[in-house]
Amino acid sequence: MELSTAIVIAAFVACPIAMGAAMWLMNRRMNEPRLRSQSGSAADRLAELRAQREQLEAEIAEVGRLLDLEAKAGTLREKTEVKPGARLQAPRAEAARE
Repeated sequence: MELSTAIVIAAFVACPIAMGAAMWLMNRRMNEPRLRSQSGSAADRLAELRAQREQLEAEIAEVGRLLDLEAKAGTLREKTEVKPGARLQAPRAEAARE
């Protein structure tokens, strides 16, 4: 067998092996935090879950505020939208005094 053929075969074999090793290492690193949290006591786990719940409740409240602001902005846009063909009128003197 020639040297160039051996190099090509080695490259074809090395690529899937290296990809498998990389996937195995990434999977192992992703599971480490979960394994550490499961090894703690029930009180530690409960404290983690309460902190996570508080964070999620804060995010839900923030999303609610954003939705309210978007609804108000839409209402304001509808009120101030100029209809095609409508004539703009100058404000009356009575409205200016108020």
